Amino acid sequence: MFELALQYARNISPSRSVECFETLYAIGGADSALKPVLQPYLLCDLDWWHSDHRQRRAEEKRGRQGRQDQNRARFAANAHLIREGKHWGWLGFAAEVYFDHYHDLDSTAAPRDRLSSYLGEDNAAAAIDGFRALVDDHPSPTIDEILESFGRKKIFLWWLALVAGADARLRAGENLSGLRVEVVEAVITIDLFQMLSQRIACGRGSGSSLLEALRVLYPDVAARIHVCAIEHELGLGAQHPTGLYPFLDEDVFRAARTEALPRLLSAFPAADPHALEQLLRAALREKALHAGLLEQARAALTTEGIGADRLRLWRATAFVLSPLEFKNDVRAALTSDRNEIWALRDFLGNEGRSRARAWPLDVPDLQFLIATMGPCGLRRAIRAGVGRATPMPGTPPSSSAALSTGYRLPQRLSRQTP
Repeated sequence: MFELALQYARNISPSRSVECFETLYAIGGADSALKPVLQPYLLCDLDWWHSDHRQRRAEEKRGRQGRQDQNRARFAANAHLIREGKHWGWLGFAAEVYFDHYHDLDSTAAPRDRLSSYLGEDNAAAAIDGFRALVDDHPSPTIDEILESFGRKKIFLWWLALVAGADARLRAGENLSGLRVEVVEAVITIDLFQMLSQRIACGRGSGSSLLEALRVLYPDVAARIHVCAIEHELGLGAQHPTGLYPFLDEDVFRAARTEALPRLLSAFPAADPHALEQLLRAALREKALHAGLLEQARAALTTEGIGADRLRLWRATAFVLSPLEFKNDVRAALTSDRNEIWALRDFLGNEGRSRARAWPLDVPDLQFLIATMGPCGLRRAIRAGVGRATPMPGTPPSSSAALSTGYRLPQRLSRQTP
C-alpha cells in the first residue's frame, strides 16, 4: 500500500504531488520497515551528458593548470630578459594578465595580486621590473604610430606593458611628474583607446585612475592627445569619437576647448551628426567663440551636400546666435519639415548630456516660434520631448500669449539677452 501511495503521489498534479510526497517521505523515514520501499523513489538516473560534462570540465581544468605551469616555467627561464624590458612577448602576456584580459583570471583582485596568482610571486616581480624598465629606458611609440595602428584595429601587446609600468608606479605611490614626455604621450593615447585604467579601476578603491592622474599632471599633453584622437576619428566618420566626451566635459580641458573647438568645427563641418551636435553645443557654451561660430554657421549653411541632419544643426546654431538674421530661414525650414524643431529644442537648453545654461530668448523670438509651431506645438516640443509637436498655423499670437508661454518655461528660456 505504501508503494502504491508513492506511485500515486508521483503521477498526480504537481501542486498536490509535492505535499503528498512530503507526507509519505516523513512516514517512510520514521518506519524502518518502509525505508527500503522509499529508497528507490529518492534516486534517479542521470542523463549521459551529465557525466560527459563533468568529465570535460575536469579535463579543461587540468589543461588550464598544465598550461599555467608551463607558462610559469617558460617565463622563469626568460626572467633575466624580462626584468630588463627586453622580452616583449612575455611582457605583453604579463600585461594582459595585469589588465585582466583572460576570462579565467580573478577580476576582483588588484593587478599585482593577479600577476602573482597566475605567474607566481617571483615571476610577478620580474614582470613588474620589466614594466618599469620599459617606462624608464625603452623608446616609446609616437602618437601617430598608435593612432595609425588603432585605425587598422591592431595593437602591439608590449604597448600594454608600457601602460602597466606607469600604472604600477602610481599604485606604489610614486610621483609620475618625472616621466618622459614621449612615455606620457604613449601611455595616455594607448589608455584612451584601450580603457585599461578604467578596466582595473575597481581594484584601486577611491583613488584616481592612471588616465585621470596623468590628465591632472600633464593637462597640455593630455589635451593635445585628446584633440589628435578626436580629429583622427572624426576623419573616419565616427559617431562617438574616442576622447570626445571627456574633452568636452572635464574642467582640466577648459582652456584647450576654447582653442580646439573652432578648429574642429572648421575642419569637420560635415562630421557625423551626433558628433557634430556635441561640438556645436560645447561651442555655444563658450561666449568667446560666438562670433567665430556664427561665421562658421553661415559658411556651413551655404555648403552643398552637407546633408539634412547637419543643416538642421547648423541652422539651429545660427538662429540661436542671431535670431533676427535667420528667422526667415528657420520659418521656411519648419514649414517644410517639422523635424527642424528638435534641433532648436535641444540647443535652447532643454535636452542634452550636460546641464548647460538655458539660452536666452526675447519675447519677439518666442512670438516667432509660437507663430510658426503654434502655442501647443511649441510647448510640447520644448517640454519633455514626448511625442511630436503638431504645427498649428494661423494668426500670430499676441505678445501676452508669448509671455504666457515664456513664463511657463522659466528654466528653459530666459528673458535676458546674451
